[in-house]
Amino acid sequence: MSGSAPDWFVPLEYRVEQTRCRCFGQQPSVGGNEGRVVERAPAGAAVHTIWVAFLLYDNEEGPGEQSFKDYYLLPWNYMTVLLTGEQFIHCQLVFWDATRRCYFTYSVDGDRAVFVYDRKSFQRGWRFVKLSVTEPQEVLVQNFLIAQLGKILNARGQFALGARQLGLARSGVSGEGESWFCSELVAAALEQAGLLDFGEWPGFNAPADVAPHDLFHYLTERCTKVTAELMAGNPVMVRMIHERRRNEGPLAIEAGVLPQAVADFSTAPKQLYFERALAPPKSAPPRSPLDRFTVKK
Repeated sequence: MSGSAPDWFVPLEYRVEQTRCRCFGQQPSVGGNEGRVVERAPAGAAVHTIWVAFLLYDNEEGPGEQSFKDYYLLPWNYMTVLLTGEQFIHCQLVFWDATRRCYFTYSVDGDRAVFVYDRKSFQRGWRFVKLSVTEPQEVLVQNFLIAQLGKILNARGQFALGARQLGLARSGVSGEGESWFCSELVAAALEQAGLLDFGEWPGFNAPADVAPHDLFHYLTERCTKVTAELMAGNPVMVRMIHERRRNEGPLAIEAGVLPQAVADFSTAPKQLYFERALAPPKSAPPRSPLDRFTVKK
């Protein structure tokens, strides 16, 4: 992970069980006011947001994420991408802290047991699916992840999942709650909060059966438990660009080269894949400046 740091450098509230959410039901903003007190939205309103970030095989991440290309000196992800035609190789959950005005994320990989990190910069190669949840659901997801901190990678499950993707195995190998691979961890956290239902997902029976691209397609095509929206860009990088502009003034851009966040907006799919089986809410929650990006001519 680019800019990675040990868990003990991360605020305590990201590592101990929570009773209230960190986002306060507020949408991420590009403003400053670090540490300002904000008013909480109603706990039962689905205006709280978490994101599932999916990493493409073609990315510009640091060594931690890049290692997903070749587990244990084997081109495992390369073979899986080549043979399945699916491009996602990793996923993790992202939250917004309204008081510290930053994103924080939980993940696991081949170099690190389950960890939490704040202010991670997501480089080129990520796609974000935004989930609109209630405060109890957000807290359930975060507390589940907090309880898994320090648990190692489920390497057996990782290889079994690859075999399943290639048609060589019928089911995955669970870490039995003591070890996790990335999509197993994310799927289990979402299931814990009722945001994922294996009953509506034919061919999948447990988190260990789920690859990153499987979860992406479930959330954007099949899921009826939560409103899921494929974002047209990278919200973390958009905020970082606005912060840099506020702190440094106008940013120099090379001719013909778009800033990362803008480039992602220009190349990501524009349509929403989420097929809403439930009636839309009567009044939509207020949208954030990060939900769209307009280039003025």
